[in-house]
Amino acid sequence: MVRRLTADERRLLGMRVRAQLLAEPAACVADAVERMLSMQAQDWFGSLWAVAQRADASAADVEAAQARGEIVRSWPMRGTLHWTRAEDIRWLALLTADRIDRRDAGRMRQLELDDGALARSRSVVEATLADGPASRQTLLDALVAAGQPVHAQRGPHILGHLARHAHVVMVSRTDYALHDVWVTEPRALDGDEALAEVARRYLVSHGPATIHDLAWWTGLTIADARRGVDAVRGELAAFAVDGVEHLHASGLEPAEGVHLIAPFDELVLGYRDREVTLRGEPLDRIVPGSNGMFLPAIVVDGAVSGTWRRTARAAGIEVETDAWVPIPGRREPALRRAVRAYGAAHGATATLV
Repeated sequence: MVRRLTADERRLLGMRVRAQLLAEPAACVADAVERMLSMQAQDWFGSLWAVAQRADASAADVEAAQARGEIVRSWPMRGTLHWTRAEDIRWLALLTADRIDRRDAGRMRQLELDDGALARSRSVVEATLADGPASRQTLLDALVAAGQPVHAQRGPHILGHLARHAHVVMVSRTDYALHDVWVTEPRALDGDEALAEVARRYLVSHGPATIHDLAWWTGLTIADARRGVDAVRGELAAFAVDGVEHLHASGLEPAEGVHLIAPFDELVLGYRDREVTLRGEPLDRIVPGSNGMFLPAIVVDGAVSGTWRRTARAAGIEVETDAWVPIPGRREPALRRAVRAYGAAHGATATLV
């Protein structure tokens, strides 16, 4: 049941809107991704919009930033595709790679992907990419030709392993490149320094948030998340919601606004606890099927108020909404502006139907 939010909860959500660049976009795509540290990117078209609206840019601008090598797509956390600034991908991926390896060990055994098979696969992929970027299909074909099967998800597991160990990165929607060739100036962080960096940048870009939110987002243990937070606590501010400490950037003030956010957007996926964001609604309101696909959501002042969908027509894009919480008439102009912004980011006229 949709519930009424408390004043502290409304403040929490409004502060997240500002922290996540939805009220005041960054100057460019690269700055937006750097600020966010990492952003969900498994839904290609949705992720272009998620980045674009945080930079007052277009979907084409996001693709261009990737083509220039400013941002990359890879698997730095939780075995899920994310956007990351190129110089951040190595340390961030390696921070959690061993934990993901341990988590996936059983599945890797089922696929007969032991250390030897992974080493041989790496050699094939590196040889294929030696002359420059190549498509996913080209890499899979090369693996098969070298006697490394790619059926039963074996191929994706090979490429995912190579990505999280900073051997390859995605440099377009379909193409991969060698990390050490494509990323010319990687940051070198590990251990406590990396824990402090990830804690600082997550809490500045996603806060107010908890240590448990940070641990979920990164895939770190609670102990490691706490070590990172303790190292930077003096740089942050905090306030309690229902007695639970939430950390955030100092001087952060709440913002209002109506936004159309993408599937898997960080405003929803960036936190372990989504109770307040969803106004007490069950997660299946935005994940209705069994395939784990998130629907794009209407957000009013940081709270999910319904879902939306787009339909491309010859004359432009039509946006249809399904609001669980009636949007007040005074907020309809803001909703229409959000629709127009979506259309502009895709080089089309978008209208609310």
